[in-house]
Amino acid sequence: MRTRRFFLAVAVVMAVGSTPGGGTQATAAAPSLTVAFDGDTGLPHLTHSSNAPAYTGEVVVTGGPISNVRLEFTGEGVIADPAVIEIAGPTSSFTFSTKAYSTGGFHNVVVHVSSDNTVPDSQVGPLLYAAGGDAIPATGDLTGVAYGYTDLARFEGGDGRTSSDHLLTFVDADTALFGAPDGGAPRCSRPDEDLADGCVRYRYDESTGLVVVGAFPGKVVGKKLWISRGNPADDDDSYSSERFLTDHVAYPEAGKRFSGRWSGGEVKQFDWQPHYQLTLQRQGAFALRIFPGRGKPMSVSGTYRITAPGRLVLVRRSGRRTVHLLGVSTRPNGTPQPKKGVWVTFRTPDSSGTGHHDEDVHLTWRPSA
Repeated sequence: MRTRRFFLAVAVVMAVGSTPGGGTQATAAAPSLTVAFDGDTGLPHLTHSSNAPAYTGEVVVTGGPISNVRLEFTGEGVIADPAVIEIAGPTSSFTFSTKAYSTGGFHNVVVHVSSDNTVPDSQVGPLLYAAGGDAIPATGDLTGVAYGYTDLARFEGGDGRTSSDHLLTFVDADTALFGAPDGGAPRCSRPDEDLADGCVRYRYDESTGLVVVGAFPGKVVGKKLWISRGNPADDDDSYSSERFLTDHVAYPEAGKRFSGRWSGGEVKQFDWQPHYQLTLQRQGAFALRIFPGRGKPMSVSGTYRITAPGRLVLVRRSGRRTVHLLGVSTRPNGTPQPKKGVWVTFRTPDSSGTGHHDEDVHLTWRPSA
């Protein structure tokens, strides 16, 4: 995510004095300051009192130095720590950091800045969210919008890394689905307000772009969706649970067929994670190679059908039938781009190696040999 700064300019005061000849002479400009929060203050962040994120910024001083600087962090429904930063000075430009969280709903941090020799002023800072508070108006409808994305994570105390692929589908006017649905088609039953996965309720305020999807706040910006699923993992934007979702996905209609070869699902950190290679042919044949983290590779083939939007049925030569979710990457206008990748759910082993669960896997295009 590109860092942007929003500046608050505090007025520059010019002192004007008289000269012995009756004229006027401008004296040196008084000091001035600007305040900048890092990041886009219009994008919401998920917060919690037990793990409040830190928000940083900079006070830039010109014509200084300045003395007895006071930064006060306030805002309705916001708790900040520290709530006040004081610098006796004299000081020039400096950076600041405060941890803050919302007590419920959407609220902005507000910073008030003053010093002995500048004009005080205020700036609206980051937008914070926590469960509770007033619900946003549900004036918008995101039915049919779907995104695919990959979460990357690092392990504390080491260089270990892992990744996991996910789908987010807005099923109708008030329900959405994180992850793989039962039966291989994007549908939602018994949605929950506060879940972090599965079938959830959402609210979308079209006038502001703000959205709450299950437990998570977000914002629609053009064709992109900003989503905050918790605190950033570290300074690398790729390893963050806050991001813009930009990879649009559509679920092909019943009877649709494809021709191509895709592979993916490899996570090198764990030896129990499988890798897949899927080939679909226009006449309805498929071939699937599974490279398990443990054990020998397996190859199966047979025929496939798409029996409902996104519902892929594979029928092996042995007669065994398996049902998967199939999503296809698209342009923002909905035009399919299968060469950009497909999303398929597979039954994969869990971390203990003793059980299984449905997992979304992003398969990327592989040209035919």
